[in-house]
Amino acid sequence: MSDLSNKTLKGVFWSFVENIGTIGTSVFFGVILARLLSPEDFGLLGMTNVFVLFAQVFIDSGFSQALIQKDKCTEKDYNNVFWFNLGVSIIIYVIIYISSPYVGLFFKQNNLSLFIKVVSLGLIVSALTIVNQTKLTRRLEFKKQAKIGFLSVLFGGCLGVISAMSGFGVWSLAIRILTTQMIRMIGLIYIEKWKPSFYFSFGQLKHMFSFGSRILMVNSIAITFKNSFNVFIGKFYSSGTLGLYTQANIYSSLPADSLVAIVSRVSFPVFSTLQNSKEEMKQVAKNMMLFTMFITFSLFFLMLSVADSFFYFVLGEKWLPAVPFFRILCFAYMFLPMHIFNQNIMNASGRSDLFFRSEVIKYIVFVFLLTIGVLSNIYILVSVMAIQYFLGYFINAFFASSLINYSIKEQLLDVARPFFLGIFTGVTSFLVKLVWNEMSIASFLFQIFVGIASFAIGFIFFGKKYLYIIRNSYLK
Repeated sequence: MSDLSNKTLKGVFWSFVENIGTIGTSVFFGVILARLLSPEDFGLLGMTNVFVLFAQVFIDSGFSQALIQKDKCTEKDYNNVFWFNLGVSIIIYVIIYISSPYVGLFFKQNNLSLFIKVVSLGLIVSALTIVNQTKLTRRLEFKKQAKIGFLSVLFGGCLGVISAMSGFGVWSLAIRILTTQMIRMIGLIYIEKWKPSFYFSFGQLKHMFSFGSRILMVNSIAITFKNSFNVFIGKFYSSGTLGLYTQANIYSSLPADSLVAIVSRVSFPVFSTLQNSKEEMKQVAKNMMLFTMFITFSLFFLMLSVADSFFYFVLGEKWLPAVPFFRILCFAYMFLPMHIFNQNIMNASGRSDLFFRSEVIKYIVFVFLLTIGVLSNIYILVSVMAIQYFLGYFINAFFASSLINYSIKEQLLDVARPFFLGIFTGVTSFLVKLVWNEMSIASFLFQIFVGIASFAIGFIFFGKKYLYIIRNSYLK
């Protein structure tokens, strides 16, 4: 157990390093591109993501998670997943290639067809290294992935910015995406020297399909839910409005996605290892959630208080209309880590059937809410996401709580202090804005400073003992 504890802590650390490095670098280049390009350019990217992200779910088909969850994997398992993923990626690319002109007609964008064809090549590139990355994840080797992730984002961002400064417009976004994926592919193949052999068996693949198929269906529903906003905004409003929403979504989701990725990538394989020890799994889940939510709530409430200044000084004045979307989405994403933790508990316990059931219930509710949003205005439409994530947590926690005896009430009591610390952080930062009463870089930076200082002071009173617990009893 001590060896697993050591690996888990190292995994969390290097997953943290990877996300800080890659996301920090990605944000840096994203800000530069936002200043060089127009909302319409990012709108085209948002339309393209509707199909690319949905296709990515089908290419993986839940098999990478099935490999991680499986107690022992053979070379035959790895080969089956590799050839299946590669074959599906090629088939899907052909479908996208053929249908892309009709997508352009649907959104009334003449240059969208070629853009989708080029960006979708990344689907095949990603499929080539799913097994390599899965093998590294099973061994909790996140340090190697951290190096690869940082270098790929760095090279992709540099080429993207150079392209934008050279007048390539929206194509600089495609260059950035494909370069990042290519460098990542080369790095994973170089670090994890696994090569496929010419072996494939549908019969053996079926053993993982019962688990993976439910993951596939759930992920398909989830990505349909997220992409539906891009479809409706792009269709009923404009590419510029979709671009504003896309940027707001990118920057509001970054903290939650980062924190979830940092812990979730480690928690799923660790939970899988502890699937026969429910009490220990509960303790790990409890500590990880507590640690994550202390940071999450404070960060999001701070973001809410500095939203106007952030968009004005960092992205540029042309992006200020995205601020209302950003604030609404912040409320949506601040509950995402709690949402994901309960999903991982179900999947790591081998209960993808419960995972599927919870997701179906969530998205039945979502269809009702989405209908109201579409018939109303764009702000109510975006608010549907916040409501859905909030309700989705309770649905997921209801199913997961019985597996490790970690009830919804106990979870909410655990995160009560992090939540109130977040409010304290946001309010003190917002008071600076009220007192300063002007839009300036100085007031923006001082707001951030006061918010961080408030979090630090509050953590000494509310969270210090919890950090001690996490550090000293992470897996005890």
